[in-house]
Amino acid sequence: MMVERVAVEQASVEAELARLNAEYWFRVDRPQAGSVAQLYADEGRMVFGERRIEGRAAIEAFFLARNASRPVRTTRHVSSNLRLEALGPDCVRVHSIITVYSGLGVSPLEIDTPSSVVDFTDICTRRDGRWTYVERCGSAIFVGPGAAPFLLEQLPPQHRWRAANP
Repeated sequence: MMVERVAVEQASVEAELARLNAEYWFRVDRPQAGSVAQLYADEGRMVFGERRIEGRAAIEAFFLARNASRPVRTTRHVSSNLRLEALGPDCVRVHSIITVYSGLGVSPLEIDTPSSVVDFTDICTRRDGRWTYVERCGSAIFVGPGAAPFLLEQLPPQHRWRAANP
């Protein structure tokens, strides 16, 4: 009986974190769907290479600036390979792969290849029955010419795609 309860709890945590991950990317791709920053703990942080964004307010500012950019950047983030590691009863490390399709302007847009593929390693905690991100660390694996500016910044300064997107 105890083994069954543990299996049910594990399945429940996996489902909750899969929903959190899906909600995150839904909000990133559709800013009118709600604040991405609200999915973080107050002390949450985002890390992409050398870029660190600390605290919910700073994360909110990052996404507001992203969404205000012109021309409009249209994206779809496809998440796969969700893998969980329990760090404690209410703390989990989550690994996933995000494939990004993007373009400038309003859809429908032409598409060639994904603009980037990024490995994410996240730390999530459950407080008061709600899972949030304490940390999201993205590590670019593949970067194409249409990648987000903060990913292009990680390329060497002389790289042709970085030079074309100052």
